[in-house]
Amino acid sequence: MSWSPDGYCLAAAWSTHGLALWSVFGSLLYSTFLDQTEVTRFLAPLNFCWTLKGFRLWTISSFVDDPDRREREEYLNAFRERLLSSCNALPQTQRQIAKNVAKMRSDLHLDDSGDYENGSKISTNGKSTLEKNRNFLMVFHLAKSALAANPTVDNHLHLLMHTADSIYVTVRRFLHSRRNMLVVPLPPEYIRTNFPLKFAAINPEGSQVAVAGSRGFSLCVLSTLQWRLFGNITQALLFLKPLVTNTLRIPL
Repeated sequence: MSWSPDGYCLAAAWSTHGLALWSVFGSLLYSTFLDQTEVTRFLAPLNFCWTLKGFRLWTISSFVDDPDRREREEYLNAFRERLLSSCNALPQTQRQIAKNVAKMRSDLHLDDSGDYENGSKISTNGKSTLEKNRNFLMVFHLAKSALAANPTVDNHLHLLMHTADSIYVTVRRFLHSRRNMLVVPLPPEYIRTNFPLKFAAINPEGSQVAVAGSRGFSLCVLSTLQWRLFGNITQALLFLKPLVTNTLRIPL
């Protein structure tokens, strides 16, 4: 188990297989056990670490065998043997059996070649897949709520999240009508020299978002998705007065 650097997320891995993320309040954020894809369903993390202030989770992992898949493979092989033993040996009959078995393999998601032996998949060259691909690196890209680092009153009015280089926003009036959040990448001119993003804030009307990296800040008008950058300190100070008047708070 390992806490994120800001203490808002807990990553846990099991000795057999499986990875899960919990919030500090006990809410399950993600679990490989609930994933229906073959990529992460049988993921077995060996070690992991947090980077970029909690925006990245690096894992050294391997894959364990899929017991359900092996059971389907054994059932299909037994069914094929019963067909061959109960049918005649005519070539057209053998071809029909092979065709039917191939269709069943496709329906059971067993299209790739290879057999299972002692819990490991054996490829056509006789080497175990687990032996060929022992460990690998997997990186999870995470987003966090703007409230985690900037718990202002304005940020409670709308749904605002951000990654290390982009923001995710849904204004209050669209919370129940939109499934997907609006994703806005940060301008390369700003994030290239101020990576990663540290703070984000949205005004009460939900029309403008301000972000801050290692230095300075940038403003995005959500209606046009245009970013406003400041080339020098004079431009920033000229804009700072109306910014404070509109109660858009950015921690320094």
